[in-house]
Amino acid sequence: MGNNISTVSGVLGSPATGTRKSSSRHGRAAGSRAKATARVTVKPKSRRRIAAEAPPLGVEGPFEMTTFGDGTPKTVDWKTRAALEEAEHRLGYPLTVVQGSYNAGGVSQSAGTHDGGGVVDLLAWDWQRKVRVLRAIGFAAWYRPTVPGLWNAHIHAVMVDHGRLAASAARQVASYRDGRDGLKSNRVDTFWRPSPVPVFKYPPRQRPVTPVEPVSLEDGALCAFPPRRTLDGVDTSHHQSGRIDVNAAQAAGLRWWYLKATEGTTVVDSSYQQRVRQARDAGIPVGAYHFARPDPGDAAEEAAFFLRHSDIRAGDMLPMLDLESLEGMSLSAVTTWTGIWVATVTRQLARKGLAAKPIIYTPFDLGDGFGCLLWVARYSNDFRPPRIPKPWTKAAIWQHSDGRYGPIRNVPGFGPVDVNALHPDVPLSALRIRSTRAEAPTGPATPPRRRPDPGTPPTTGLPPGPRPPDTAAGAQGIDMAQLRTHLQAAVTSLQSALDSLPER
Repeated sequence: MGNNISTVSGVLGSPATGTRKSSSRHGRAAGSRAKATARVTVKPKSRRRIAAEAPPLGVEGPFEMTTFGDGTPKTVDWKTRAALEEAEHRLGYPLTVVQGSYNAGGVSQSAGTHDGGGVVDLLAWDWQRKVRVLRAIGFAAWYRPTVPGLWNAHIHAVMVDHGRLAASAARQVASYRDGRDGLKSNRVDTFWRPSPVPVFKYPPRQRPVTPVEPVSLEDGALCAFPPRRTLDGVDTSHHQSGRIDVNAAQAAGLRWWYLKATEGTTVVDSSYQQRVRQARDAGIPVGAYHFARPDPGDAAEEAAFFLRHSDIRAGDMLPMLDLESLEGMSLSAVTTWTGIWVATVTRQLARKGLAAKPIIYTPFDLGDGFGCLLWVARYSNDFRPPRIPKPWTKAAIWQHSDGRYGPIRNVPGFGPVDVNALHPDVPLSALRIRSTRAEAPTGPATPPRRRPDPGTPPTTGLPPGPRPPDTAAGAQGIDMAQLRTHLQAAVTSLQSALDSLPER
């Protein structure tokens, strides 16, 4: 669900906190893979396959080219690759490189640091452990938080005493040795660093290849619910403007579809009306979401704007608040804003006979969850678990792919798109809007039912209660409103039972 924040091609990575700024959503294709100029011809295949075919470490010269990185490998030299593989061994999971070495002129905001060798940018996920490990191996490494218009959060790593560093990268190493941040600001860097600063030796000492046991990551959560359920739902906006084949997606396992309806108090998504009709025609549950632009005092206004431009009905998915921009407000103020938005939407839908408390999509720790279910994002190719923001303890929905990173990047009928999985403990019925009104009876009012005379035997073998009339004249003895209520309750109960059944 995200809105445009300018990003630098090659530095854009999967957000560390789960805040989603999807490249697929904004029509940007994944960056092309850097070409390697090695003696060994490197074909476009996974780095794990490349590593299996490559000559043993120490045979290749330290500055000959190869590739490295989970997902889409980037150009590095053998010395840098050996150091990064050491980092993988210590961390216990693969590294994803978003910008490699020898990338002269590739990203202007990098100020030439990637023009030579020994420099990479990595995903910011688990950044504290990564930076510690990289520094212990022999990198000058820093966490770079998001700077709107320049880059998303990432880790910048420069090999100390590499031998082929660009001049600007060599200056960053000097800054690192001096306890600074390596940026133009030259601020003091207080994060842990080893003393003395180590230098990585190539070729590295060979070790027996042993399987690395997973380590406990943040929040101790390694029991992530995919990959058993990889494709439950997708979400789109006008950035997915091409032809969509819902039937093809349903055949692949798609169960629901969320659509961006509005943003702030002025933007109506141009694709919403067409897509909601398409979803209803295909018989797939559809939901509407609102991208929040919180300003003090406008929560109720944004809620009203969302409801005015959304087609929300019983049986739809719960409305969703896409809260991934604080707009300069404090978390405390945004918590208050969120509570007003949720209360306004819930109250207005209740007046229409709909029971629907919104689900909240956010990476932020809020002061209150307002009884709402949580939707989180974290993208990686190996199902690294999402961070659960406070005060929630689990997520009802995990957005694990964004069309660029993740185990599923293309959904049949949709192409590159955000892909979501529903927690197996949460039945789909918990995310569907319920009607709180019994269907109004039609025709003339039904007269009160008379009690039979105690001495008169029953005329039918049917049990007491509503029953179908034998003739049109007999309808006067039937409470049709009560019959409709019973039938509606039975249908709802059956649907809930079906939704709660385990998938095969």
